[in-house]
Amino acid sequence: MPAVRMLVTGGEAVPSDLIELWSPHVKIYIAYGPTEASIQASGARLDIGTKAIPSGLLGHPTGCNLWIVRDDNHNELVPKGQTGELVIEGNTLARGYLGDDQKTAAAFVDMSTGTSIRRVFKTGDLVRQTDSGDIIFVGRKDTQAKVHGQRLELTEIEARLAPALAAGSKCCIEKVQSPHFANGGAIVAFLGDIMQISGDTSPEICWNKVETTLKMSVSMQAHLETVLPKSMMPLLYVPITFIPLTMSHKTNRSMLRELIPSLASDELQKLRKADKSPTIQSDLSVEEFALRELWATVLNMEPKTIGPDDNFIQLGGDSITSIKLIAVARSRGITLTSTTILSNPILRVQARLAITSSKKQPEQGINPFGLLGSRSKELRETAATLCKLPIDEIEDILPMTISQMRCSPTT
Repeated sequence: MPAVRMLVTGGEAVPSDLIELWSPHVKIYIAYGPTEASIQASGARLDIGTKAIPSGLLGHPTGCNLWIVRDDNHNELVPKGQTGELVIEGNTLARGYLGDDQKTAAAFVDMSTGTSIRRVFKTGDLVRQTDSGDIIFVGRKDTQAKVHGQRLELTEIEARLAPALAAGSKCCIEKVQSPHFANGGAIVAFLGDIMQISGDTSPEICWNKVETTLKMSVSMQAHLETVLPKSMMPLLYVPITFIPLTMSHKTNRSMLRELIPSLASDELQKLRKADKSPTIQSDLSVEEFALRELWATVLNMEPKTIGPDDNFIQLGGDSITSIKLIAVARSRGITLTSTTILSNPILRVQARLAITSSKKQPEQGINPFGLLGSRSKELRETAATLCKLPIDEIEDILPMTISQMRCSPTT
């Protein structure tokens, strides 16, 4: 296309490979702006030969003011360099959404900056500002999720998973709530061969593809383990009839989130792993059988669906769930540590280590007054006098910790 002199991009974040492809030949203008702010709110112009730009570059404001605020409080600005929600102020803002007062009130708000009140539009985009003043796109509020106390960008998982997908397959990653998940919510990968505007039609789970998807998920999980931490791994890989899109061709994530919570426990289990054969289920030692019951308790699973070669982490276990497992195991006389659980997640191995640990001789406790040394009798008498108690009613005396000594007055 030799006649092209300038390439203008908009609508989505510009991938770096597109810049590398076009920058040697044309000028590139990166435009950003939602419809609610008259299409363009910022821009960045790249000269011919530009080799590298910050990922997610949005540039500087054009015809409006841009503010970066806390994503949970639009009245509080964030310091330069920190991530926050981008809000737009200016005459380019729309009046609101036609016939939708509730949506308008949520998106078009008054922002107090201490000295004045400004009407702004909350974009839902998470950004940060560089030292040079450029705005950098980080992600969307609606594609971020908090899992195990960590904030995750779901689209990053999608990007990492894409190279491992079958040809023509599409994926969408969502955090899904279900009472059957160990911690209430889990990361789920929805897989489909086509994307289409959903309208009133919801996608359905392709139960006839579950077995094939489970086999493929082994290689997909192995790929993700090389590029992502365990906290970002999907718990389920769910084949669906299509990836739903909204009328604006955005992924209809709310529709996907509704697919899992209504599933019964046995249906959810089919998505987690293949059915166990009776021979595998019966091939459990006494120790493995006992530990399997504990796993089932903390993972909200049916015991019969857990086999000796199953992986605690792949079934939804994590550091929080391991603490629950330790407590439940202790109540049954089984000793486990978090390191043992997470470093040895296979049931067969974990059971062997747990039982071995539980059979160790119990550590000898410290006898009453055992920390007082040769002054035991003297200190007991002193304590009885100070407390005005018979000496035989004092059960033990412990030395102060260092922090207690620091807080105590000296004489």
